[in-house]
Amino acid sequence: MSDHPEIWLEPKCAEDNHPEGRQWCQDDVFSKCPECGEPATRYIRADIVESERQRTSDLIEEVKMVLGPFAKAFDELSEWSDLGEMNTYDDLAGAHALLSRLEER
Repeated sequence: MSDHPEIWLEPKCAEDNHPEGRQWCQDDVFSKCPECGEPATRYIRADIVESERQRTSDLIEEVKMVLGPFAKAFDELSEWSDLGEMNTYDDLAGAHALLSRLEER
């Protein structure tokens, strides 16, 4: 059996209900505490969290790279009236490719 990607721990106030202490489950089967309203606590494996952080960081860097020319173009617009030196088609194509990748997720 493999490790669960996440587990749920029942609300802290429920620990007195079981001689073993708070219960856990791979699915969110616990109701909110009827007395205090505390929900179950979700724990995600550290390797999954780190992988998602890295993926997000990589995506942010890609967004910066693709959208960087647009920021530069905006700055140039305030200085120039001739946009002939900007390669907006490639910039838009890059933004379109990035949007397609984001929509796949």
